[in-house]
Amino acid sequence: MPDAHAVLGDHGVLPLMVAAAWYSVMYLLKTPRRTSSLSGKAWVDELLAGNHRRFREVMRMEPETFHQLKLLLLDKDLLRPSRWVSVEEKLAIFLFIAGHAASNRDAQERFQRSGWTITRCFNEVLRALVAISSDVISLPDPGRIPGEIRRNRKWYPYFKDCLGALDGTHIPCRPPKDRERPFRNRKSFVSQNVLAVCSFNLRFLYVLAGPAGFGNGQTSSSASQHGQQLQTFHHRLSSPIRSGFLPGSVNTEHRTWC
Repeated sequence: MPDAHAVLGDHGVLPLMVAAAWYSVMYLLKTPRRTSSLSGKAWVDELLAGNHRRFREVMRMEPETFHQLKLLLLDKDLLRPSRWVSVEEKLAIFLFIAGHAASNRDAQERFQRSGWTITRCFNEVLRALVAISSDVISLPDPGRIPGEIRRNRKWYPYFKDCLGALDGTHIPCRPPKDRERPFRNRKSFVSQNVLAVCSFNLRFLYVLAGPAGFGNGQTSSSASQHGQQLQTFHHRLSSPIRSGFLPGSVNTEHRTWC
């Protein structure tokens, strides 16, 4: 049997030694990175037991709403605790990232979790929320006139068919590189155009999300492709006013309920 040194040669041993040393440093002699005494679970428990205002500032909702959302997802079997991460922490990871536009690295440090765990928890909660979105966000009864309109002589009967206030905003996003072009807006950054209708009690009645140009001059054909119910979302309308919809003017801020 030939000698191993003879087979490798004088120039083959050193690369193997370097590779072995690199493997040992990377996988066998790893130094723990997330070692804070305040773990993600401890931080979430501290928030839940603390001041309601602090919880709202961090999670963007009241503690009671947080608990109701958790119970809803559990009852529908859409979210489950894993061996090391509770449902509360999974939900908190999602709200922390979504509410503060935090990066994966930010969430890793805040919750003392690996990047893979953060990604997995975020995606689990996202899928769960999408599953209940049609139950939570829905149009009201068209035959019911909001009390804020019915009791106001300035608005009734002129706005009796009003459902809520409609407005849009651009939310920065990171689509795959090969799908980035439709999302680049006129200010040259990548965003998703989100159009929403909100009621008098600040509840979302309708949400439509799409590429940067979506909702800005696109009509029913684009909306129907996304399975939407509303027929038009013009900011610059050329069509006549219809029942239940009040068009806006270009470069004008509208606070009127329409």
